[in-house]
Parts: sequence; structure tokens; C-alpha cells
Amino acid sequence: MRRLLRLLPAVLAVLAAIAAGPAAAQGERILAFDADVTVQPDGALRVVETIEVAAAGQEIRRGIFRDFPLRALTADWLSHLVGFEVIRVERGGRP
Repeated sequence: MRRLLRLLPAVLAVLAAIAAGPAAAQGERILAFDADVTVQPDGALRVVETIEVAAAGQEIRRGIFRDFPLRALTADWLSHLVGFEVIRVERGGRP
């Protein structure tokens, strides 16, 4: 019985680690995504994205990546370059 009592803390630690595994894996995900798109008078788009991410530092270590298409098709099916300007990027409300 004493031997079992001595092993109890180790068993509890292993069980806690097993239980935390799935929770930690679920911890890295996008919690919220909001996009506000406004068409300007000149036809340009103003896009403000607000993304809330839960990151445990396992897979998401230095932020997330956003990909933007740099080519678009005209009505005549011709490819042309499109531009965009990053106005501001913040993390936790700070640049």
C-alpha cells in the first residue's frame, strides 16, 4: 500500500500530461476573424481584418501569415498585376 501511495504523484502527473495533450493541441486556432471591406470612390478596396488567435507556441510561434493574390483577371480574361498597401499591423493593439 505504501508503495502505491509513493507512486500516486507520478501516476497523477502522467494522467495530467495526457489530459493536457489534446487541450494544448486545441489551443492553437483562430478564435475570431472579422473583415470590414469598403469600396472607395476610385474603386479601390479598403480591407480591415481583425484576427484573434490562440497560440500556445507549439505551431504558431511568430504570428500568422496572410496571403494576398497579386494577379487578377480582367473581363477579357487578361491577367494583370494588382497592388496593395499594408497600412498597419498590430499585435495586441500595438504595432
